[in-house]
This record gives sequence, structure tokens and C-alpha cells, in this order.
Amino acid sequence: MSDDFEVPSYHRRKQKQRVRVSHGDDGLRATKPQRSVNISKPPRFSHEPLRRITLVHDDDIHTLLQVDKEHFISGSKDCTVKLWTVNGDSVKNLYTPDASSYKRWVTCSAITNTGTVVCGFRDGSFRLWQDNFRSSQCWERHASAEFKSKQRNKNRVNCIVADGQDHILAGSAIEFSEWDVSQDPACIATHSVSANDWVYCIERLNVDKLLVVIGSNLETYTTTDQGRSWKRMHIHIDGNKQHRYQTAQGQQRPHISAIQRIRGSSLVACACFDGVLRWSDLEADVSPFKSQAHKGRVWTVLSVPSQEQQQVVTSGDDGCICFWDYRTRSKVKTISGHEGRVSQLMFVNDMQLLAASCPDNPHSSKAKGQFTYWDMRTL
Repeated sequence: MSDDFEVPSYHRRKQKQRVRVSHGDDGLRATKPQRSVNISKPPRFSHEPLRRITLVHDDDIHTLLQVDKEHFISGSKDCTVKLWTVNGDSVKNLYTPDASSYKRWVTCSAITNTGTVVCGFRDGSFRLWQDNFRSSQCWERHASAEFKSKQRNKNRVNCIVADGQDHILAGSAIEFSEWDVSQDPACIATHSVSANDWVYCIERLNVDKLLVVIGSNLETYTTTDQGRSWKRMHIHIDGNKQHRYQTAQGQQRPHISAIQRIRGSSLVACACFDGVLRWSDLEADVSPFKSQAHKGRVWTVLSVPSQEQQQVVTSGDDGCICFWDYRTRSKVKTISGHEGRVSQLMFVNDMQLLAASCPDNPHSSKAKGQFTYWDMRTL
């Protein structure tokens, strides 16, 4: 199994401090000062961002999730979960552990169609919020079988997907599980899909078919008994047939970190750790088309909301955001200059793209985790 490794350092720039005012449950209040950058003369950006906010987290940002038109949450390697307005004003800390530990990273998040927000953690725990964040619960999962892994990763929750009313699917090592989170969270079923690899992504294709990423494989699973059991149907990308790439830890398989189905087609774009964007057609038994996307790992891939643009966007270790025309599978634009890896992307609306980045050594950086806003109309 793969573990996290360090990435190169990037440029730093000076910041000015300002106090933000946010709307919490108790009305207006001043929050902890964050650093905001005067970007009237952006020498290190290939395009000019709308704004950039620093000190949003103390370490890498692992998840961004819009919870309504006005708010989103972020979860980080610093073990905290925070609530923000879509403009980047801090509302409140939703979760801060009693003692931070690398075992308690926030790894993923999802929101159900009833508004229940769920976050997963590296130690195998889940935390959910209901009733507009006024109530919360926490519970844990444990691996159902033995496998080779560092102890701190044994129970890690890699991904969460909302799947129906107050129902989620969660991917972890060697298996994925189904949970009812309506009241007291309960595990409905656990499905083993690998002997010694991670479930990184899950997406429901229809009522009896799932798209699942297991390590460097993209596979479909099907059920004939209403989800009580799942069987592998087809391997669309076989990681064992892909070229390995060199890292400080040796040769690695090109693990798939994120997937995006292309609307109106059977095409799936896959962000991979070898810097490649792989395009797989679920209805064609052909090898995936490969596009060199980033230097270092590709962390995320998203569809651009505007149907007129017919594009996806990726981000990676190299501090770049790349736009792709999915009809030709070619890169059409690159935005560079973020400080450190861009680990998460989120479209606030059709006009604004939010990028979350962090320097490779945040403990010695004055900027730490950052939000950068881009105006899609000027890109």
C-alpha cells in the first residue's frame, strides 16, 4: 500500500493581515485574523486571481464540500473541520480534536440529500453534523480482516459518497461499507473487494452498478440481490498493466486519486499519482487514453459547471491548475503559481473556482493552508 511522501517547495510571497467578520450562530463576530494578499500586482501567477486567503489551515487541505449556496466546509491534515462562507469568511470551527495527531487527519467528506454532513478520518472514525450544524455525533469503524499496512493507516476512511437518503458508502483498506446515518449511525453491510489495497473512490452508476477505484484499478461492480453482495463486473483500468513511476520510496503503481464522469457520455477522467490524466470509456474495451497532466501527483479532477465549455479541470503537486477539453482530451489552459500542491478544487458557482493549496513544509511557512479564488470569466 502507498503512503504519503513529501513534495518540492515552491515560492513564497509577503502577506498583510486583516481581521475578518463572520456570521455565526450568535450573530456577527470577529474571527481569528487571517492573512489576505494584495494581488493587484501578482508577479508569480500566470493569471490574476480574485483573492487569496492564507492561514486557513495549518497543514494540507484534504477536502472541500459546499453545504449550501452560502457555505462550505474544509477538512485538513491539521485534524480540524471548519465552516466558511463561500466568500472565504470564517464562520466557526466545527471540530478541533483535544490533541492533534497524524492519526486523526480529516480525509474526506460528503453531504446527504437531507443535509447531513459526514467527515471521515485517518483513524477510522466518522463525525456527522445535522440540524444546520447544531448537533453532531462520532463513531468508529475497524478493519474486518488483517492486511499489510502501517498501523496508523489500518482503519483509514479514504472516501465517502452520499448514496440515497441518509445513506453513505465509505471506502477504506480492502473493502467498502454501507452506513445508515439517519439517527444512530449503523453499518448496514461491508463488502470486501481486495486482499491488500485501498478503495479510493466510489460512484454509483445505477441501482445495481458501482464504479470503484481500488488502488490503481478502475472497476465496475454489480449486484443481483439489491446490494446485499457485489461482484466485480469489469476492470476498465488495470494498474498492473500501467507503467510504474519512480518516487523517493521506489517504484510505485499509478494510484487513482479522483475520478470524474463526463456528462452525457461513458467517459471517465481519472487523476493519477504518476502525473497522468487517464481517460477510460466504460462502454469500450480499450486501453485508457493518457494525457500528461502535472509534474508530480494529480490530486483532483472536476467537471467545469458550464456545459458550453465542455471541460474538466485538474490540480496537482506542481502548484498548477489545468483545464482540459474532454472532446479532444487535450490541455487548453494552465494556471500556475500557487504555493505548494493544489490538493482540492471546488466550484463555488459557475463563475468562481476555489483552489486549496499548502506549502510542502507548512510548519515553517507563514502562509500555511490557503484558498485562492479564480474568476472563470477572465481565464
